[in-house]
Amino acid sequence: MVSGGGTGVGKQIAHTLAGQGDRVVIIGRRRELLAQARAEINEATGTDHVADTLVGRAGTPADVAAAIRYITSPEAGYLTGQIIGLNGGAVLGR
Repeated sequence: MVSGGGTGVGKQIAHTLAGQGDRVVIIGRRRELLAQARAEINEATGTDHVADTLVGRAGTPADVAAAIRYITSPEAGYLTGQIIGLNGGAVLGR
């Protein structure tokens, strides 16, 4: 995981790691820069090793529905007062 991966040193670190074959998650404050950096690095390295979420994809309505099913199910009976971040890890550590 590379913080500030959309620009500057963070972007270069992500590029180097992806070029070595490592899977990389870039995080930062500006989503549009992260998407641009991801595309540039993946194209330059000929890989798809860089993602801007931990799960490597955008969320879907099915993801939200699955969370709602769980939260409202008996299995979630011990869950109280939580904020559930359905963001694929895009804001991890913020």
